[in-house]
Amino acid sequence: MDLKLTPSADWVSVESATSTSQSVKRFNVICQPCQTGEDRECKIAVEADGFADAIAVKQKAGSVISIVGESAFEVSGNGEVFTVTVNANGEPSFSASSSWLSRSGSVTKNADGSYSASVKAAKNFGMAREGSFKMLNGEASVSFTVMQAQGDGGKVSGMTDDPALVALYMGMGWNLGNQLDAWDKELADETCWGNGKCTQATMDAIRAAGFRTVRIPVTWLGKVGAAPDYKVDADWLGRVAEVVGYAEQAGLNVIINIHHDGADSQHWLDIKGAATSTSKNDAVKAQLKAMWTQIATK
Repeated sequence: MDLKLTPSADWVSVESATSTSQSVKRFNVICQPCQTGEDRECKIAVEADGFADAIAVKQKAGSVISIVGESAFEVSGNGEVFTVTVNANGEPSFSASSSWLSRSGSVTKNADGSYSASVKAAKNFGMAREGSFKMLNGEASVSFTVMQAQGDGGKVSGMTDDPALVALYMGMGWNLGNQLDAWDKELADETCWGNGKCTQATMDAIRAAGFRTVRIPVTWLGKVGAAPDYKVDADWLGRVAEVVGYAEQAGLNVIINIHHDGADSQHWLDIKGAATSTSKNDAVKAQLKAMWTQIATK
């Protein structure tokens, strides 16, 4: 028998399939994805030795979505809410690949049948950045890009105990290791571990690379006088302040500390001894208070 199957639409095709019976013929009917947004139908004409019939193939509408208006946005570094609009044959959803972008409120359907969503760009605490998000309708999606200007320097009004806000404020950090924390024979020395002195150019390069905060570890061994004043050496304190000034001039946040003075509790900052001795505990706390008072007021 010469059997012929002819689809009436190009989105349907027919191919022969394996059959285990000589009296039964099998065919695979292949339908392409529907991207029109509307239901559709195709007739497959079946002809064989004077026999004629038709098979109806009905396909549900596929998911479609398209952008109405802009697909790229430029927003303020201080944060901003903006609106995107799409045409879709179903309510779309929102998905952002950048954590600082989020949907603000629900997706709304407009009088003309389109959909709108408000998108929030969070305040930028660092350099200019680019992000993206999608509006999705089933398997179909459209993409948007957002360019956000550099933040205002990450200034936070007042104090905060919100760790997430502090982390945003600090941004990406870099450590100035083996410099002001270097020491030898109970004496702090910026260059004794082989590095040259830190300069303004160092901090400028760190900021240009996209870092927002720098940690400057400092060792104070041999630079602190006797009790009860524990006076910090003026030249050493001045040098620490100078390097901090380089960082601030470059637009960086700064963290400093008391570093190797507590290494393995071998020096004056004897944490292990302070944990078991009241007199040692009192002495350590007195020196810490005196030193940090001088450091903080420099």
